Amino acid sequence: MLFVMTASPLAAVACGFSIDDGAHIIQWHLLGMFAPSFFSGKLVARFGVLRVLSLGIALMAACVAIATSSTSLPAFHVALLALGIGWNILIVCGTTLLSRSYRPNERGKTQALSGLLGNLAATFSTLSAGAALEGMGWSAVTMRSCPCSSCASRSSSAGRRQAPQTSEKALPDRLVVMIAYAGVNLIDIAGPLQAFESANCRLADEALAPTYRLVTASERGGPVRTAPGVVIETVSLDDLAAADIDTLIVPGGLPASGIFDLDLLIAWLRDNAARVRRLCSVCTGAFLLGDAGLLDDKRATTHWSRCTELHERHPAIRLEPDRIFVNDGRLWTSGGVTAGIDLALALIEEDIGHRVAIDTARQLVVFVKRPGGQNQFSAPLAMQRGQSGRFSALNAWMAENLQADLRVERLAEKAGQSPRNFARLYTADVGRTPASAVEAMRLEAACRALEETSLPAKAIAGRVGFGTEQNLRRVMQRQFGIGPSDYRARFGRHM
Repeated sequence: MLFVMTASPLAAVACGFSIDDGAHIIQWHLLGMFAPSFFSGKLVARFGVLRVLSLGIALMAACVAIATSSTSLPAFHVALLALGIGWNILIVCGTTLLSRSYRPNERGKTQALSGLLGNLAATFSTLSAGAALEGMGWSAVTMRSCPCSSCASRSSSAGRRQAPQTSEKALPDRLVVMIAYAGVNLIDIAGPLQAFESANCRLADEALAPTYRLVTASERGGPVRTAPGVVIETVSLDDLAAADIDTLIVPGGLPASGIFDLDLLIAWLRDNAARVRRLCSVCTGAFLLGDAGLLDDKRATTHWSRCTELHERHPAIRLEPDRIFVNDGRLWTSGGVTAGIDLALALIEEDIGHRVAIDTARQLVVFVKRPGGQNQFSAPLAMQRGQSGRFSALNAWMAENLQADLRVERLAEKAGQSPRNFARLYTADVGRTPASAVEAMRLEAACRALEETSLPAKAIAGRVGFGTEQNLRRVMQRQFGIGPSDYRARFGRHM
């Protein structure tokens, strides 16, 4: 017994465990192996070797059953205990059978030698079983539920060999480069960078190294004045020549003329995009990616007020105007301004996991996934004035009589035309069908009422011509992705 207790830590290290791990496994093994030593011999004498041997085999089977069926209790300890008791019984039975074949004066030596070798073999076998149980996940699940101090120290042991519990535990170093230029939107830069920094702080709370290295770069480096006048320091694009860039983000700040005058930056984006793992834009930064030819035949979005302009400028882009952000392979584009934070949270979730993204969103006091699309923040009605103004008077009459019968036949009669000819001319001039125009006008009126009054949605639906609250809700869900109550909560003046 003394030999086995001395050799146990060495056996544990030989099997690949740390000293603490080995001691922890051995203490439970020895408890099971030596505790029944006082009565196992009596069991053999009373019930016979074969019956007791069957009991030992049953205990060994129980060890396997416990290891494969339960994760809610400290079953690792119970399994080792059953394994030790089973081995003890097998050793006693084996020693008894072996000693019967020797002369009486040799039985003592035989029993001692067989017991010593058996206990040593049991120790190594238990360690092997412990390693198998470790591989099945006991260290990650069961040990944390065990209140004993040995398990607590064991779970924090530096020498433990276990797979990470989540992907958040093995984090690569990621260089995030934010582009800056004169007149850039400050929040397009500050919002995403703050999200990444908040994620780093969340990791630091768990004693993990930050995963994001944040750098702001411009064409020539040095101070850059943003749109609101705040000056930020940047490094030169040339300083990034040898950098391993994980994520490159191009923020917005489109001037009224639609011309960036950033030929050097656009050329750099075109030449270096291939070596970046992930290429992103915030707001009208999509124009720069488009000018560099990086969004052709790709799904993308930008600020809702600039979607038409971007489409006219780069018709090969597959625009999705209502999306908060769009991911197409390694390309990520976001909608207007604060949508850059939504984009950054999505990148954090992809890199580290949902839990850290949720915690970061809480810290920033934002949605981790904002409900609805950009349309809820744009004007509900963007009615085109028409190329000729032929139907301006009719449109004004429609807006003043939303509760009236505004079917195509009634509108055609008002315009003095046949329904078929009216529908064709109206669509060509206004850019949408008469039915679509009526719905848009009613929706605009409903949104204005939700913003400016405290009337219930049912009353508003009747006042603007939708008839029922259900019809209003269905249209708002289709157009904005949210219902009347959510819209009022976000934009209403009567909270």
